[in-house]
Amino acid sequence: MELGVSTERDSGPALVSVSVAGVKHLHRLTHRAANRSRSVEDWWENSLCTALAAVARARHSSGSRDEAERALDRLRRWWRDETPRRISPDVAALALTARAAADLQRSDPNLVADAAAAVDDLARREPSAVPMLHLALSVWALDALILDRSDKPWSALRERLAMRAAGGVDEPLRIYAAAVAAEHFDPNALVQNLYSAIGTSPSASDACVLIWLMTAALERLSKSLDAKDNALQLLVQRRAAIVDRLVGDIDDETFLQPELEEFGEPIPDNLPAISFLSAFEALLVDLALASPEEAEAWLTLPEAEALFASEAKSARRQLEHAANVSARWLALLVGVLSVAAGAVAWLGLTDLHWKHGVVASLAVLTTALGLAAAALVANRGDLPEKLAESLGIGLVTIGGLAALEALNEHRAKPFISDNIGLIAGVLITAAAVAAWNLAVWLSTKQSSPSERRH
Repeated sequence: MELGVSTERDSGPALVSVSVAGVKHLHRLTHRAANRSRSVEDWWENSLCTALAAVARARHSSGSRDEAERALDRLRRWWRDETPRRISPDVAALALTARAAADLQRSDPNLVADAAAAVDDLARREPSAVPMLHLALSVWALDALILDRSDKPWSALRERLAMRAAGGVDEPLRIYAAAVAAEHFDPNALVQNLYSAIGTSPSASDACVLIWLMTAALERLSKSLDAKDNALQLLVQRRAAIVDRLVGDIDDETFLQPELEEFGEPIPDNLPAISFLSAFEALLVDLALASPEEAEAWLTLPEAEALFASEAKSARRQLEHAANVSARWLALLVGVLSVAAGAVAWLGLTDLHWKHGVVASLAVLTTALGLAAAALVANRGDLPEKLAESLGIGLVTIGGLAALEALNEHRAKPFISDNIGLIAGVLITAAAVAAWNLAVWLSTKQSSPSERRH
């Protein structure tokens, strides 16, 4: 017996050409309905439902892996301690358990061998006692686990599946199972025969079976056929139509067990038809629509920084550049207005025949305070903080000296005798500080390219 994975190319996503919102809604309905049948011991009503749940959750996102592991552990205890019966639900459950174990990277050769022997025995029994769905589930479960079609149970299955089914969903199930069990897989025959055998208006119960069947078949076919194959696309469209139809026909109430006792005895003749789907049917659809994709992805801070760092840096650079340009233009505007205000003060006060020394001092005061405001605006841009601080302090100092000089000139008896020396001393000190900070800024700008290269 050969255990392993098929050497055919990996299949792509099986679910396409269906309304995303409709699929998500149907998946939520069936997933909730399936969960309602789970007990605290991780058992879903019976062995077959539990095995379906284990396989379905193994195919969901990583958030459902713990549920799949617990269901598999419960099934393994059932296999070891409770001795599965020869009835078809237990045999199909055993095969699905082997598939779930393989999907969860816990494959057990003994489990696969027991499942193969049980399915082989089932295939040799009276056909009327074995539902075709149980055989198809067993075939799907063992397809990738037993690759050699000369091993058990493939020979017995080929003999059993050679006989046509009575009708309904049994014939499409038989076509799929026979194609997978064949010694040589014929994808073209499978896709054409399956499409011809599937009707367009199945009942809700049959639709659940067909959605799983077509998903299983499409996964198998996509390994061998091109995605643009016409027959494959037709089968995809047929499945999409059945999914959309089922979405419109069911809701949460569909999966609730009806209580006929409330109608009393006898049951009235005009009792409306009740559409009810079991947990088993919900699990089939849940398995078919299972997706390994996460609904939401949470990132750690290092992962987020690695993912968005370059975009964030680029955005910050653009914002900083825009802010710097705006600050430079605003500082220039404030500076021009300051000089203009100083000139207006000079001309206006001269026209009023104020003392020349007072007019000059007030004009300098107006201009210096305006330029200090311009330096403050420039400090919000790319002008170094120390340089802007030096310019601002120097200009405010000049403004203060101009105000002091205006007051000194206005007095009949000046209170500062050597005002020229005072002003010169203060201005020389302020200019020295500004020159030093300017030199530091220029040296920093010249060394920054090499620093960026490092």
